[in-house]
Amino acid sequence: MRLVAWCAAIACAVGACSHSDGPLVPQRPPSDTSIPGATDARARAAAWLTSVAVPLATVEAGEDLSDLEPLRGMIGTARIVGMGEGTHGTSEFFKLKHRVFEYLVREMGFTHFAIEATWPEANDVNTYVLTGQGNHVQLLSDLYFWTWNTQEVLDLIRWMREWNSTAPASRRVQFLGFDMQFPGVAMDTVASFIGRVDPATAAFVSDKFACIAPYTYAGGNRFKRPSSEYAALSEAERQACRQALLEVFSLMSSRADAYRGASSEAAYQNALHSARLVQQFEEMASQASQIDGSRVRDRSMAENVGWLMQQAGPTARMMLWAHNGHVANVAGYMGAALRSAYGDDYVNLGFLFGTGSFNAVEMSGSRHMSLRALSANVVPDGSLESLFFGMDQPLLLFDARRIPEAGSAAGILAGPLPMRSIGAAFDPAQEADYFGPTMLPDEYQLLIFVRTSSPSTLLP
Repeated sequence: MRLVAWCAAIACAVGACSHSDGPLVPQRPPSDTSIPGATDARARAAAWLTSVAVPLATVEAGEDLSDLEPLRGMIGTARIVGMGEGTHGTSEFFKLKHRVFEYLVREMGFTHFAIEATWPEANDVNTYVLTGQGNHVQLLSDLYFWTWNTQEVLDLIRWMREWNSTAPASRRVQFLGFDMQFPGVAMDTVASFIGRVDPATAAFVSDKFACIAPYTYAGGNRFKRPSSEYAALSEAERQACRQALLEVFSLMSSRADAYRGASSEAAYQNALHSARLVQQFEEMASQASQIDGSRVRDRSMAENVGWLMQQAGPTARMMLWAHNGHVANVAGYMGAALRSAYGDDYVNLGFLFGTGSFNAVEMSGSRHMSLRALSANVVPDGSLESLFFGMDQPLLLFDARRIPEAGSAAGILAGPLPMRSIGAAFDPAQEADYFGPTMLPDEYQLLIFVRTSSPSTLLP
């Protein structure tokens, strides 16, 4: 196996590119055209797919939502819906996720939204969504990820604020984050909290955080020091830092009653989770291998989603926004951890497209160049995209869990079939390498197909 030319959205944004942002994908498998009967099998699968896929009316939010009504049965009583995306820069994916979230809120009682962005910074956006306080345009930019700093995500935030301005308290929505790639604000949160409730311990916390502080974000497009330098430290140095961060978390846990009494349950939980996020970052930064760092990140994001659900309460329902690779039920990724923890309470939906353009950091071999609109027009025979593309429909919703009941009619749809996956970076010269074998419905229970992709609208 090798890692396709993907790069973490935020790492590319700041020039670090130290962790992956997509599933590990083998070399593209050989075309199945040499397999006897493959063409007939594809024809049968295409015919069956045509009979069961649901056409959608539009990508535009704020329109009639009745075409999304089939989602009610597909999602059922699940409490977490993981919404993926086949690129981080496709406008239609973002608009449809906005539309789906509107439907989930209006028709199915969802109240929580969480995105693949660092948790403490997302809390500032949440303050705007709940109260209207703050400059939401600046707050969106402060999430660091160029991928989310778009008009499409801004429109979603504005809709959430508008909804909250009239919704009863029990139906107000929240904007949250579950990533952990930037520990700076989390460290500040812990230090500020300890300074208020236990000033005598403030110096202890500052001393323990000193080992990881040089590797935090410095603003603009740089870190103070890249995490690769932390990974290059000796095992003894990294172990000492790991122990120091554990001591902060353990101290806060051991003094829980006193700290709650001096503040509040919410403030204490917020600070304790901030301390945990710093530990997660250290574990990811400690990995010399990009693959191992990606695994730590996904495991941590799943843990953070679990924490968010715990704080939200036993009846809360949440939609997650991330790359296809993170929401997929694939061992080592966030989606598999959530499926293991929540079972049928976790439903995931992947997005794929036929041809078109999207925003990404252009790559040439291992070199990262500028962020711009790029195009992908290869649709390999036998790929999942080719089956949808042949239906000549602009937008389709498909419940892949129906594949087993169809028997031989669905046949090859069970996979493995090549499916495209592009993260925040893309090498146009290696377009065919961005397809990897996908198993349905194991990896994705639901799919939305967009025939033509166009670039998201980037903000300054």
